[in-house]
Amino acid sequence: WAGQPSMGDSIRNRFEAAVGWIRAQYHLQLEKYKDKISENPSLASNMEGAIRLVSYLLPGASGEFAQLIYSLSNLLVLWNDGLLQKKANLPGSVQSRMMTWLTVIEYLEVFLEMAVKQTYGEVGKWIVIVTILIIKATLRCVLLMKHSSGIQSSPAIKPLDRETELKGGKKAAEVSTANEIWKGQRSGRPVQSLNSSSSNERAWDRRFRQGSLSLPPTALTSMQTTGEILRIIRPLIHIPAMFALGEKSWKPWLLSLVVDTASLSCLLQSKGAGFNSGEKSELVKRKWMLLFYALRSPFYNRYAKQRLLSVLNWTTNNVPVVRVITRSLVPTCPSGSTPISTTGPYKGTQESRRVYIHIWFGLVFR
Repeated sequence: WAGQPSMGDSIRNRFEAAVGWIRAQYHLQLEKYKDKISENPSLASNMEGAIRLVSYLLPGASGEFAQLIYSLSNLLVLWNDGLLQKKANLPGSVQSRMMTWLTVIEYLEVFLEMAVKQTYGEVGKWIVIVTILIIKATLRCVLLMKHSSGIQSSPAIKPLDRETELKGGKKAAEVSTANEIWKGQRSGRPVQSLNSSSSNERAWDRRFRQGSLSLPPTALTSMQTTGEILRIIRPLIHIPAMFALGEKSWKPWLLSLVVDTASLSCLLQSKGAGFNSGEKSELVKRKWMLLFYALRSPFYNRYAKQRLLSVLNWTTNNVPVVRVITRSLVPTCPSGSTPISTTGPYKGTQESRRVYIHIWFGLVFR
């Protein structure tokens, strides 16, 4: 009896064995998933789109749950992009820990605001809003001032252009492999080509495979840096003004619009000269995003709401194909007393408002 393990040791050994088996199965299934989506990236895109569609089709009463599903679909895109980049040997420098956490916060901020408001009321909601804004502004200022990130996009890590980057990287790898291998005519034995040792060719191949992902951020002038800082701290200017003057006041709305416009003016002082393609695209997006001020209170409550309802009603009565969708949207139109969310420049706390935003403007940036 003295040499036999006790019952506690036996239970602990069985528990550790079970945990080890679960961990091994998890890693095995994860590798299978990585292989599957790397072989067929469209499968991952279809899965992400299906989850996002579910969030749009949920009724307005399920606002928090719909926003959670929408946030999870964005997090799934971020995770799948990271897996595909590693499998395709694409550069992963943009996937730094700070930018990854910033992107996760941006994807979850609206859901957190809605959930906390439902549980703790207005006080809890404003605490979450201020906390999130301070964290985001701090991270973005560190990226701008310490790491010279240049013009920053929102989200911080953009979804991967899978059609361009992955296919381009795969094609470049096939061309590189074909050029590096020489096969004997008699023996058929493959031999590495002497040309494959050229450092210039390898460097060229890396630049070709990296494509647009490797474009370094443009060094900003002092005026352009000021414009980017204004862009970062704009929510921190807007929130105190809204808290002090009220959500229905025009002054916070105008102040936010002025800061955004001043930021764009500072960044465009040289008319975009020297900016890479991604940064030019971000600046164009910011110009279009000024239209979202029409969907923010008080402008939305006084002017935009009735026009949106008129368009939806006309579409419901005259366009049979989209009648099913618009008929479900009209009853969920937010009331005039519900303001747009302030956790981000263009996000709405109410699920139905978010649906309108993505229907009318989202396609421009897809």
